Amino acid sequence: MNFIDKAKSYFKKLNKKQILINAIVSLLIMALAIAMQYALVAMKVREENVLLVFTIAIIIILIETKNIVYGIASSIIFVLAFNFFNTEPYFTFKVNDPNYYITFAIFIIVSLIVGTLVLDLQKKNKAAVENAKKVQAMYDLSSRLLDNHDKTFIYSFVVNFFHKYLAYDISIRDVNLKTYGKEINSEDTDEMLKYALEKNITVGRDTFVYTKSNYLVFPIRSKKQKYAGLFIYVGDNSIPTDEIEFIKKNILHLVVVLDRELALKEQESIKVAIEKEKFKNSILRSLSHDLKTPLTSIKSGSDLILSSYDQIDDASKKEILTDIYNDACDLNVFIVNLLNMTKLDKNKKLLNRKKEPVDDILADVYQKIERNLADKTLEIKQSEELIFVYTDLTLLVQVIINLVDNAIKHTRPNTKIVIDYKKTDTGVEFNVIDNGGGINPKYMDKIFEDFYSLALKQDKKRSTGLGLSICRAIVEAHGGNIKAYNNDLGGATFTFNIPDEEDRDEQ
Repeated sequence: MNFIDKAKSYFKKLNKKQILINAIVSLLIMALAIAMQYALVAMKVREENVLLVFTIAIIIILIETKNIVYGIASSIIFVLAFNFFNTEPYFTFKVNDPNYYITFAIFIIVSLIVGTLVLDLQKKNKAAVENAKKVQAMYDLSSRLLDNHDKTFIYSFVVNFFHKYLAYDISIRDVNLKTYGKEINSEDTDEMLKYALEKNITVGRDTFVYTKSNYLVFPIRSKKQKYAGLFIYVGDNSIPTDEIEFIKKNILHLVVVLDRELALKEQESIKVAIEKEKFKNSILRSLSHDLKTPLTSIKSGSDLILSSYDQIDDASKKEILTDIYNDACDLNVFIVNLLNMTKLDKNKKLLNRKKEPVDDILADVYQKIERNLADKTLEIKQSEELIFVYTDLTLLVQVIINLVDNAIKHTRPNTKIVIDYKKTDTGVEFNVIDNGGGINPKYMDKIFEDFYSLALKQDKKRSTGLGLSICRAIVEAHGGNIKAYNNDLGGATFTFNIPDEEDRDEQ
């Protein structure tokens, strides 16, 4: 392409307003330079100084217009002005001395060389500034993405990031066909995404496939994982090479972040799987022990009575039968808790809520737990008014029995256990209070975890676990909450609430 073609191409790209501005700026600078020339001629300054003024003016015009065309035009005009004011015959365009033709030619050549160097320097300076901005942009992108782990945020942030630095409509479409950013208006959207990810190449406008599309699609994937595609609406235009490189470099940063998140999730999944396996084995061992112990006691006691019935006195028989009964009750409570917890974990509809009088519920609890008190005492504080609770009767009784049974088993001798309750603005609050030694503070945050005491029984004084876990599950199924703390009596207090709202029924 020759100079004339380049000039035509340049002026086609410029709008009329910009051409007018460049022309006015050039004319003003030339007028100022010619005025200075006229002043220098009047002061009889040497001719080469005038040429220096013209050279400086040409450089200024090139800097302002950023186009060699204006530099060439101003060079020709300055040569004519120099001929008009500085060569004999003065104030005409005739040249008597042929040496001036050489001077004019050298001046134009020098002007072109200087102009080219100035424009090239401007271009490089602009490129350096743009590169610095892009490097800073990529650093900012990496910094922000490394601090975030949500894929939705990451994709949305990247779309906004590209919008900030590129003048295109940009979207990201992931492998689940979810779009982030502006909706993609193309019939081949999913096909282009699939092809780009499978072949790991850019497709769309200015490529060898889907060339008629108005989009350019960049794959976002690593060697092992396909994530998404970056869709850029280009219409009938082409994206400059430097912008394509900028896009690809930032996609590499994005892929590194996504790979890191995937690796972290895989590591976490492996860790969880290992922990689950360890926990499962621990639970199975503990369940086996907790089932085997009462069954062994029942079996040995029954066998002793059957084999030596006539040799055992009535008092001993009663004692053995009492132990068998207590072990059977413990086993029944354990199995009921286990079954209820399994059903609640599976979100089965267990609750059958009705308005129930609290006094009747606590009387039922006392009757069922009385035989297990041994050397402990149980006091139920009565309310002066008749209070009703909106609850599943069977499950609420189970909660209170578990809490009292927990206090019986894991407190010191002669402990006093108190159950009280009160009406609140939202429902009924229950408290099970004892003075039997309290809970080890280091276990306080874990006592309501599933199978906690089964997996860890170092705290013989108060090893809580399955019973408290089912308590929490039942209370939360009612829409309430439960907590425990060490009280001022030297023991522990378990408090929970059952809301009245009927809309809190089984969800």
